Amino acid sequence: MRKPSDPVIGLFISVVVTAAMLAVDPAWAGKPKISKIKAKLPPMEQPAAWNTGRKVLMMEDGKEGSETLVAIDGGMLTFEKHNGCRFSRDQSLFTPSLNWSKCSPFDDGTQTYKLKGDIWPLVAGKKWKYQRSGLNKAGITWNHGTTCKVDKKIYRVKTDYGEWDTSKVKCSDKSTDRTWYMSPEIGNWVYRERDHIRAGAQKQILKQVVAN
Repeated sequence: MRKPSDPVIGLFISVVVTAAMLAVDPAWAGKPKISKIKAKLPPMEQPAAWNTGRKVLMMEDGKEGSETLVAIDGGMLTFEKHNGCRFSRDQSLFTPSLNWSKCSPFDDGTQTYKLKGDIWPLVAGKKWKYQRSGLNKAGITWNHGTTCKVDKKIYRVKTDYGEWDTSKVKCSDKSTDRTWYMSPEIGNWVYRERDHIRAGAQKQILKQVVAN
């Protein structure tokens, strides 16, 4: 159960409950406190459909960041980050991007994937896999699998913006490890990490979700 920081103003928009933005010590912003706990969480269903304009405010490697849903075309959603990076994927929080541009240090590219298994609802121990193939503007091609698993343990994540009980989802392939700490209460990640063989590590802490 989430135990808000003091003071916190709860924001309830659509199905998303978010924490108020508080002053942050940037040196601490990339270091949430994460601990395994003995608890149970209800299965997390796929979040309800998002609308354009939905914005996720975050601390990204200790700096202010954002990710905004700027367009929807059928099942394809296009997002734009604070640094101009644009990418498209479906609404699942874990599926690979189908195209991306201006996402330094990655070259612009496109890819397709096939999903093996079911993602939702998230429950302890669930597994699924993406078989991915793609091409970037540098002429590099790839064809490999990404395996995802929901940890059997429950994790309590505490940041400057609140405290949540979460499920840990990790997706790995030969170049990248991605980890999400998912809160069923707010229907979103509250902390996520990416560790890429070339780009290095990235850490993002949820500040607020603003939804239309």
